[in-house]
Amino acid sequence: MSRFARLAHLHALVLAAAAAAPVPSSAGPIPVDLELALVIDVSGSVSPPEFALQRDGYVKAFESPAIQQQIADLGPSGGIAVSVFLFGTRAEQKIGWSQLTTAANAAQFASLVKALAYEDLGSTNIAGAIGAASAAIGLESNLIQYFVGRRAAIDVSGDGKQNTDRDGGVAGCNGALVDRAACLTVIDAARDAAAKAGIAINGLPITDDVPDLLGYYQAHVITSGGFALPARFENFEPAVQAKVLREVARVSEPGSLALAAFALAALAAFAPSRRARRAPGAALRR
Repeated sequence: MSRFARLAHLHALVLAAAAAAPVPSSAGPIPVDLELALVIDVSGSVSPPEFALQRDGYVKAFESPAIQQQIADLGPSGGIAVSVFLFGTRAEQKIGWSQLTTAANAAQFASLVKALAYEDLGSTNIAGAIGAASAAIGLESNLIQYFVGRRAAIDVSGDGKQNTDRDGGVAGCNGALVDRAACLTVIDAARDAAAKAGIAINGLPITDDVPDLLGYYQAHVITSGGFALPARFENFEPAVQAKVLREVARVSEPGSLALAAFALAALAAFAPSRRARRAPGAALRR
């Protein structure tokens, strides 16, 4: 089915469901420049203080004048739609889709993120989280979608490797078995499904406990149109600001490339031993 035919089909479904569920006043998909799903690790290896460092890093990102300006610049094209998921053995959507077109919108979204509470959601099921975020973007199992983005990206931050099967079962994929082929197939399949749907996956691997996590993310989590920036919990705030700016910016445009380069330079100042890894990107939707 072509993209235009799919949008027409979605519009018809929204109208049909209007009596059963509240919908935006437009009663149809709302175009935005970017759909961005923030996927945050709250597995058992993440302590409450470490969760707070992740959460507060995203708060500061959306309070950042540079990111707020980028969002405002995208306002005429619909801005961005952003949602937040916490994941462990399962993924839970904690903040529903919010359309941000102004600095004030971004600040309001930051206040929602700041209110998130710590939860220990068990094991590390990155594949399940990618699947849940893909579904919420509307390209996997959702029948009704209120936002349609020119670009779509899933932003994964975490401190460990996939250690469950796709449904969260731990048999055969935990402990020292995380690098066996059967376990890698689970995460590879989730990544490939997102890429096939036109979604870029970007990563912020937190390497405090798993030194080779950047390489793991590059090989098994991020898509070919995505990128990974390494971090430690202690420098998570500047790292996540650099990553979100890089995601929001239209990096194919010269001005946005300069902003992304500036953000990465700022990150390097906080962590001089770190290097930017891949070309930036959030996949262009077909």
